[in-house]
Amino acid sequence: MNYEKHYNLLIEKYGHSTKPNSGYYEQHHIIPKFKGGTNDKDNLVYLSAKAHIIAHHLLWKWLKCQKSAYAFWMMAKSNQNQQRRMSSRQFVEARKALKYANSLRTWTPTAEWIENRTGENHWFYNKKRPEHSKVMKDKLKNDLEYRSKNIFLNGGISQHVVESNKRRKGEKRNRTERTCVHCGLTGKGPNMTRYHFDNCKHKE
Repeated sequence: MNYEKHYNLLIEKYGHSTKPNSGYYEQHHIIPKFKGGTNDKDNLVYLSAKAHIIAHHLLWKWLKCQKSAYAFWMMAKSNQNQQRRMSSRQFVEARKALKYANSLRTWTPTAEWIENRTGENHWFYNKKRPEHSKVMKDKLKNDLEYRSKNIFLNGGISQHVVESNKRRKGEKRNRTERTCVHCGLTGKGPNMTRYHFDNCKHKE
């Protein structure tokens, strides 16, 4: 398919030199800036959101370069002021374009780049972190005192952890035997409360 031809036809048919008064339109560079395009009026058109997405899709298919791939992927993103809606097929194509663009990223840090960001050349070298304000220090101190008094027991382990560990080890809970006053049954555990006393079927 001749993507260049279809791209030019799209610009001719759906492009507007001035922004229409009604509807949602976005500004588009006919010749992309990474290809030498400028911000002159002759190189700018207004396209609807749908036509704008298709235009960048055609540019990506036509040019097959890293920057056209990133430009097409940016069409998949929109903020609250933009009204772009990609189809599922277009989104899949945009993901493929992004994958292709990322595969071309072959930059590796040079020795000079690393040297300028390590040791004494690092921007944070020999600097101290800013101290907490007095309010924050008091808050942290009170929080630590609360933890030491109310939470951390038994060598730094909280009480509820100790109790849960006891249950896991099979230690029985301390349950006292109780006798139902209505049926005379004696037992212990939650079932006594559930099925006896006020809930007993022999209650008159």
